[in-house]
Amino acid sequence: MHTHTHKRERERERLLLGIFACNSLILYIHANSMMLSYLSSLCSTLPFPSRQFSNLFYLLQVRAKLKEMGALAPMNIFLRQEIDRMQRVIATVRSTLRDLQLAIDGTIIMSEVCVCAYMYVCS
Repeated sequence: MHTHTHKRERERERLLLGIFACNSLILYIHANSMMLSYLSSLCSTLPFPSRQFSNLFYLLQVRAKLKEMGALAPMNIFLRQEIDRMQRVIATVRSTLRDLQLAIDGTIIMSEVCVCAYMYVCS
């Protein structure tokens, strides 16, 4: 009789572990789908890159406007430098968000940069 109850306890433990594992998997899938939708909404808020250059945003329009305003004026030089920096930041953010989406999908291996970005987005 003692072995029979011991078998029941083991079966109950296996059943509970199976239910826990199933619930954990469901929560993991749900969390990943929520994270993917959040990341795509973040990507949609970034400015679109110009069609001619994949990572430069409105480069030709900005340069033309700066020429009209006087390309060698000190404030315009500063403005051009800041715009170039912002373009690099936006391109890096877009690339990191894309890589993070691919890593969550399992298409690529999650790099250290992706792990840091994931932890930052989760917090």
